Amino acid sequence: MRFCNCGAVFAFAAFCAPWASADSPKYDRDDYRNFFGICWRGSPQDNIDYARQMGYTSVFYINGMEKCKNAAGMKFYLESPEYATYTRAVDVSKKYSPEEIRKFETFAALKDASKPFPENLATGWFMPPNGITIIPDFQQKKVIDRTVDKIIERIRKIEKARPGFKFAGAAWDVPQAEGDFWTGKKGNPMSNGRQVSISHWTGSGSASKHPDVTHDYPTHELGHYEFYRKLFERCRAEINPDSKFIVEPYRVYDGWVKDIEKLAAEKGPEEAKKYMADFVCEEGSSTQFVEDERNFKSGLYKKDQVSSSTPNFFDEASVRKISGVAAANGAWTHWFGRPGATGNMPDYKTIRDVPARIKLAKALPVWENINNTPLSERKWDGQVYASPTAGMSEDAVYAVQPGTQKLFFVFNTPDGIVRVPQGYRVARIYFTDGLFREFKGSANYPIKSPMLDSFIKYENSELSPKDRTISGLGFIADLVPSKDKTDSEK
Repeated sequence: MRFCNCGAVFAFAAFCAPWASADSPKYDRDDYRNFFGICWRGSPQDNIDYARQMGYTSVFYINGMEKCKNAAGMKFYLESPEYATYTRAVDVSKKYSPEEIRKFETFAALKDASKPFPENLATGWFMPPNGITIIPDFQQKKVIDRTVDKIIERIRKIEKARPGFKFAGAAWDVPQAEGDFWTGKKGNPMSNGRQVSISHWTGSGSASKHPDVTHDYPTHELGHYEFYRKLFERCRAEINPDSKFIVEPYRVYDGWVKDIEKLAAEKGPEEAKKYMADFVCEEGSSTQFVEDERNFKSGLYKKDQVSSSTPNFFDEASVRKISGVAAANGAWTHWFGRPGATGNMPDYKTIRDVPARIKLAKALPVWENINNTPLSERKWDGQVYASPTAGMSEDAVYAVQPGTQKLFFVFNTPDGIVRVPQGYRVARIYFTDGLFREFKGSANYPIKSPMLDSFIKYENSELSPKDRTISGLGFIADLVPSKDKTDSEK
């Protein structure tokens, strides 16, 4: 059995105020990195409810989210916002009018302008059986301007529909400026084959030019960067001066930082900052996001600007490793887009279905940062994570939620032990539902002071399971200062 024995004394103010320590980060709950990023699954209301319950202050937007009763007070990111500004899919089995064809051909990146429609279109993702996606021809300044105009228009519409639901920024999956182009699959041409750049078809960095368009930028890559720059500048000038921008490459260095370094070498570091995202999430299934020193060697990014957003892990050991490494280094972990369906993670359709241990492990590095837990107090030995505000082992995971008097915990095994912060005691313990909300009964049968004595043992400042059937369930303990400010007593 392994468990975290975090006995360091800390003031209850640590739950909601910075630590008085030289190595403490300085974050508050409204930090732009405190976001819940699932937006391709679930419902708007569930995602807002879950984000609020877990203390996230920003969400990735889902259509209709502004209609949620409790959206006001939250902030939203638009994920890949350009996709909502044009007809993204072309049905190759459909007959389009000459006017429709002209719109596609003069807007989309082309692989060969001499071929008939739709064979001339450079393909993004395939949508079997007959759908292909197109990618805007960002080598045209007018395409960039049109796209940014429509994004700004959409932001204003959302904000107007729900006053108090404010724009936080934008985020991109597969953000590399060379574009998210794909070939068809060999033997099944209407399915995704492999990712390529435009040069796969044209032999250069430029898309094939339609006779009726002007290419203002020599390559698709440079045009794409100009789209980023223009959007960043206009969002900050017209919507929110503190707008932030997030990218999720597969690898932090190879999928983003390396290209920004190249841009900095060509344009100079100060000019390159105009094209830089504020935060980089890594979709890949490793700890390279924080352990690959190439990510930080140039000084363009720091460890507090990277995250693991991998959706690939269900097994407890891998989830714990990613979160332990992130927390110990002052980095982050997040959800981005979806809750699974790759690696060994099931294809969950909603955050409700994700095991409580994964939900809490994903939140733990975020909470450690927002709690401003000193880096020197965060201990990770490759198996066990321990700090004054959280702990994680093969047997249990627990963490103090920032700004509250709540200790969230999950017993992974019957041997799990959760350490109650020294100087505090447990007043109540609640079962939780699929959104990690306390189950407090109903209006007719309220549960006012549950301790769950039949299920959980509370002794000598430790919580442990009495009943092995509660392994994997999420719990929340309300904490109050103990009378003598020493070890908690039941």
